[in-house]
Formats: sequence, structure tokens, C-alpha cells
Amino acid sequence: MSRRWLLLVALSLCALLVSVYATIFITIMPFVRADLAASHSAMQVGVYVSLLAFVGAFVPAPSRQRVLLVVSAALGLAAFGLATALCAFALMPSLLIGGRVLQGLAGAVVLWAGVGLIRAAFPGPELWKAISVPAVAIVVGLGAGPLVGGITDEYLSWRWGFLAGLPLIAVALVAVVVLAAVQGREEISPDMGRYPAR
Repeated sequence: MSRRWLLLVALSLCALLVSVYATIFITIMPFVRADLAASHSAMQVGVYVSLLAFVGAFVPAPSRQRVLLVVSAALGLAAFGLATALCAFALMPSLLIGGRVLQGLAGAVVLWAGVGLIRAAFPGPELWKAISVPAVAIVVGLGAGPLVGGITDEYLSWRWGFLAGLPLIAVALVAVVVLAAVQGREEISPDMGRYPAR
């Protein structure tokens, strides 16, 4: 498997994680509300605010500015991980809602940069085939989020729904940065200093 396809797998993992955490709150909301003594309106904000992430998938990204995209993806994933940890360790509703807001904003950056990196790695007719992979990951993640939340709360705690994702976020961060950097060097012609014709 070429490095650009490995990069696509890493970006699809990012899309999966963002979508899982967009819907995980649906099933854990009653337990969070009881644990933190949160209001119903605050819990509704927690449910819907993370859907902001999907705005990023529809904002055009500059596919030729690879450094910007890689840095944005790295910072977005780091912020997404920080937000997830904040949700996991929140002791009051305001911290939890703050974490959910940050999850939504960071997820938007991740998806925005991810689409740009996919466009850069798969130009021409290959783009639509490539973009379908993270699209499927998003659909799967949206359906899996409530299931993950229900299982973790049933057997552990609602906090584990957030904690369990932290290692995967770290793996995605390292994989995207390394693979995007390596694949970018491979695409640049050492003689011409530009992207070679395909």
C-alpha cells in the first residue's frame, strides 16, 4: 500500500473519531446530567454543539498549501484531544460544555485540513474514490457514537467514553503528520522543485 493510501486511512480515522464524538453524548447525557447536576439546556448544548465539526468538511481548503494543512491538522487533532480530556475530567457542567465546544471547533479544523490533504494526494478522477473512504467513516462514526457511549456507561462510566478515544487521537495525530510529510516529499520533484505531472 502506497503512503498516500496510508495517509487516507489515517485521515479516515480522524473522520471516524470526530463523528463518534459528535453523537456519543446522545446516550450518556442522562448520566452526565445526574453526575454533574447539570441543567437540561446545558445538556442540549452538549449534544448539538459538536456538530459544528462538520462545517469544516464543506469549507474549501487550499490543497497546494501542504504545510498549512499539515500544521492545521496537527493543531486541530491536539486541540481535539485536549477537549476530549477536558470532557473526561470535567467536574462541573461549564467545563464539560467548554470541552464540547472545543471538540466541535477542533473537529472542524481537522476535517477542513483532511479534505485539503486528500485533494492534494489524490488529484483528478481519483479524488472522488478517495473522498468516499472518510465519508463512509463519518457515517459509521455517527452511528457508532451512541453505541460507544451506551456500552462505556453501562460497564464503566460515561467518562470512559471520552478517555477511550485519547490513545486513538494520539495515533491519528502522529500518523497524519508523519505520512503527510513523507508523502509530500515524494510528490515534489527534486530536479524541478515542483509537483511532477501525473
